[in-house]
Amino acid sequence: MTTRYAPGRKAWGECGRSGARALLKDLVFDGRFPNMRVLPDWREDRHPQETLPKIDDAIALYRPAPQSLQPPTSPVLVGDLIAGPAVSLAWSASTSAIALISDYLLYRATGADGEFELLAMLHVERDAFAGITSVNQYTDDTVVSGQLYRYYMTARAVKGGESAPSNVITISAE
Repeated sequence: MTTRYAPGRKAWGECGRSGARALLKDLVFDGRFPNMRVLPDWREDRHPQETLPKIDDAIALYRPAPQSLQPPTSPVLVGDLIAGPAVSLAWSASTSAIALISDYLLYRATGADGEFELLAMLHVERDAFAGITSVNQYTDDTVVSGQLYRYYMTARAVKGGESAPSNVITISAE
């Protein structure tokens, strides 16, 4: 037995790309998204070299797009002059909603009005269960007695950009 429509009735559908309403018999299946019906003018074929994205991280399937990720929070930096002379720096860990923190970037300026330059990129080490194993401390042993140094830090996430700068600390190496 075949299904028949009532006489004079037409099946209507909506184009998946343009949203235009058209007869269902006039819509075709899209080549890129085979479960979507579109008008023939809006049909888009898949490029022969286009493949599915490679997923190395199973959790990545459930993460939002990088454009919608918030940057990590700013670390809070503290420092102290130690013998040598050297400057011992420590910071609070940054947090990110979804992305993992990958690096801390430490910047230093010499003098009260010197320009900040990257001093060190400190990579966050993790164990097999993604727990952080690195210590949030750094010793700057390149300081010269009698100079004034200013430091600040940013955190970089795997997919979420860079945080806002931390607080600026000033240490006089005397």
